[in-house]
Amino acid sequence: MGITIKDIAKECGVSVATVSMALSDKPSRVSENTKKKVREIAKKHNYRPNNAAVSLANKKSRLIGIVFNDLRNTHISSLFMAINGVLEKKRIFSGMSHYRRRSDYRYRYYP
Repeated sequence: MGITIKDIAKECGVSVATVSMALSDKPSRVSENTKKKVREIAKKHNYRPNNAAVSLANKKSRLIGIVFNDLRNTHISSLFMAINGVLEKKRIFSGMSHYRRRSDYRYRYYP
């Protein structure tokens, strides 16, 4: 497991909230010197945000499910790849599933 914002805060001698604000691109009360110090330490330790923790904090999963009826169809796979390409640019992750052609199955699980 990599370095956390708690570790960065401890090394910088600042609060976790200060580290969080310094690493975000949003305007904040954190001084430029502190931002620089926090970002240097984060870079030195190759800090990467924990996507699961970010999702919980923001109450947004950035995850979308895509359901197709026939994955053997090359048009469907091309469509999925195109959709996935757009989603990746927006940092949205996708999961793919399929349903059988039986209508009773489809409506039971995918209303």
